[in-house]
Amino acid sequence: KDETFRDVAREMQTIRSDVMNGVKKLELEHASEMKARAHLEEELKSVNTQLNRERELVFNLQSDLEQSMSERNAIQDDFVDLQGTHLHLENRLEQVAHDRSHLSTQIDDMHDSIAALEADKDSLTMKLE
Repeated sequence: KDETFRDVAREMQTIRSDVMNGVKKLELEHASEMKARAHLEEELKSVNTQLNRERELVFNLQSDLEQSMSERNAIQDDFVDLQGTHLHLENRLEQVAHDRSHLSTQIDDMHDSIAALEADKDSLTMKLE
């Protein structure tokens, strides 16, 4: 009986030792998994931070693009206005050139009239003398 009792006690001790070793092994695996999980969570946090930075950069680039497009549209509007002004000024320049030519002709006619009047005056003055 004593020997059976000892065999059972030894078997229980072996089982208990195996169980304790198994528990320690599970605790080590759990600790390792928790450490790996913490590392993955840090990596995820880093990736999320980088993603947020990238999103902010994309938002800023979109805002810059919208502003550039708005400025481009304003420049195009100004260009169209300048083309209209240029056309108006070209038309006005043609009108001024035409008016100048007309006035030049009138001045030439007046010079001719003055010369004719001077000649008539000289002729009348000679006749009076």
